[in-house]
Amino acid sequence: MGLNAQFVAPYDCTISVYTDIYVTDPVMNTIRRLSIIPRDSREGEKIYRNNPRIDLCYNVTTVAGSSREPGHVDTRAKIARFRGPTGVVVDDSEHLFIADTHNKVIRLVEGEAMARTYAGTGKYPKSPLFVDSDMRLAHFDSPVGIAMDTEGRIFISEPNSHRLRLIDYDTPLVEQVAATITMGLPP
Repeated sequence: MGLNAQFVAPYDCTISVYTDIYVTDPVMNTIRRLSIIPRDSREGEKIYRNNPRIDLCYNVTTVAGSSREPGHVDTRAKIARFRGPTGVVVDDSEHLFIADTHNKVIRLVEGEAMARTYAGTGKYPKSPLFVDSDMRLAHFDSPVGIAMDTEGRIFISEPNSHRLRLIDYDTPLVEQVAATITMGLPP
């Protein structure tokens, strides 16, 4: 429950069209969901009555990942393994796209059913650390941030390589959108 839920390192969050909040915890290798507990529910009446200063209370559940061991395992969402999930974005169908930073991939969690690799190989190429290609063959250099535009295109930030990448579902390619060649502040 929200009042008792504990996070080790909540990193990023996104809000769904259903007002659920999804939060990544890269230390625990999990993605958690906060769902509002309605005031008029049996559980809500008790919580809000006993805690009059609370405006909203949330039920907190682990949607994907296992805090026991990091890894890269595509399987049922709750037992799937992540290694440092940082960025998260949710589409209108409640599909979660996650920047699985240390696995160097983008993962997809479809509802609470399955977690799978959406883009990237997770392999470490010698050079360059990033490769634009088909979604399944692309290489990411520790993706961190992730966002989605109204057309469903996914943007990924890779601070280590100073790049912003794009996954266009229609093509399905991963391509560079912007990059910084030299270190330091932009002009």
